[in-house]
Amino acid sequence: MGYGESQYNTANYRAASIAAKEEHQRKNFTQEQVVALEIVYENSRYPDRSDKEKLSMDLNLSDSQVQTWFSNRRAKSRR
Repeated sequence: MGYGESQYNTANYRAASIAAKEEHQRKNFTQEQVVALEIVYENSRYPDRSDKEKLSMDLNLSDSQVQTWFSNRRAKSRR
């Protein structure tokens, strides 16, 4: 593998990375979703899997969005 070939692969990687970032949309939670998440957070800073699954279904969010929200909320409370 020569220098030019390596540089070509790096250029493709950068282009793909930029394209992926442009496609990613940040999720803005609705007020109703935030209120529901905050209520659960008041009861437990670390809800179990079943609670998070129920929340995600009730609020029409993915499991990872709920998990990330709780992680970010705990970080916010430490500040």
